[in-house]
Amino acid sequence: MRRTGSRLTPARHDYGVSAEIGYKRDANGNRVSSKKQWQLHRLRREHRRARYGSKAERNLAHALQEIARMSSALDLPRSVVEEASQVYRQAQHRDLIRGRSIEMMAAGSLYAACRCRGLQRRPGEIGSVARCTADQLRTGYRALKVDMEIEPQIVTARTYVPRLASDCRVTSEVNARAYELADLADRDRITNGRNPAGVAAACLYLAGNERGSAKTQAEFAAAADVTVSTLRARYYELRERA
Repeated sequence: MRRTGSRLTPARHDYGVSAEIGYKRDANGNRVSSKKQWQLHRLRREHRRARYGSKAERNLAHALQEIARMSSALDLPRSVVEEASQVYRQAQHRDLIRGRSIEMMAAGSLYAACRCRGLQRRPGEIGSVARCTADQLRTGYRALKVDMEIEPQIVTARTYVPRLASDCRVTSEVNARAYELADLADRDRITNGRNPAGVAAACLYLAGNERGSAKTQAEFAAAADVTVSTLRARYYELRERA
């Protein structure tokens, strides 16, 4: 006996095992009559009504749709979508959703999945496509991290350099030099207690100055989602040790 169809996935509330009723063509690709189309329409309506067995299952479906929507807007891989969906499922099983909005916990689950995989996605970046604020996202993430003992990967300045370099369209020489400076910052513990994105932006700005780039502090700060004063403080620290 062999199963056909798409694979099982936690990104669907029913793991993808439910059937879908077609519209104008049958299984052989032949067009159905207008009478049969009305029958299919009624079947689809009853199928939608019977799809969710409880209010919790309906809320789960809504949350998973939110995770898929945000992931699509951020161009995240499917593996992250499935991990975020699994995190949300576990949170619902532990009754962590009660008293909190579905959108907030869905965004927090997506951010937790990104942190566990070491992806450079800031709360503000996910919050820009979420139906909640970045502060609410952080609140949801903290609830998940404490109650579910999530262990995120450590994100260093080096992990931010390639993406910021691509966003700011710097040359390969500036990118390579910034990576060396980020490695120096990690070794000398300049990044301890500081925003790694701000350190990476300072590395790119210093590397650009050394290579004659015309990029400004404001451009790198905006790409890293930090203030210009933060970038400038990290820049002075790097310049003393470079």
